[in-house]
Amino acid sequence: NPWWRAASVDRQHASGLGDGQAVRASVVAALGRAADQDAPVEPWIQSSSRRSPIRVPEALTPDLARFLGLLIAEGSNGPPTGAVTFVNTDPALVDDFVSLTVSLFGKNPYRKAYPAGQERAYIFSRALALLLERRLAFPIGSRAAHKALPPALLSAPEHVQWAFLSGLF
Repeated sequence: NPWWRAASVDRQHASGLGDGQAVRASVVAALGRAADQDAPVEPWIQSSSRRSPIRVPEALTPDLARFLGLLIAEGSNGPPTGAVTFVNTDPALVDDFVSLTVSLFGKNPYRKAYPAGQERAYIFSRALALLLERRLAFPIGSRAAHKALPPALLSAPEHVQWAFLSGLF
């Protein structure tokens, strides 16, 4: 009796696993129950099959806290560009933001220089925009007055809070 049949899952839905395709979480959970194992949880998400996935940080680390501080200080989430953006005149801060984005989310931002020494880093990822909004209290389309301290920081260890502040200021 094949695994997919024991899980009461349509064969076509289960075959995507072997092909490396996206598979619904409910299908993976049903297959895991049939095998008497928990469904594997991968730290990657994507907003649709046509978009590239992002890595989801598993904990609020000092690096994630610094990224959030930088983003709240000089960033935006979503419209009008449709991207998570960071802008600054200090190349070292832009480099830091780009490095954190790559290490935390597996995305390499697009960088563009503007007049007056300003540089922007764009992260074109709907999945990241949604993650920031839904899990880290950074709403899509928010303006400076609507930015707030991510609630998880209130109970974070002191060294994580200091990392956040180092990005914010």
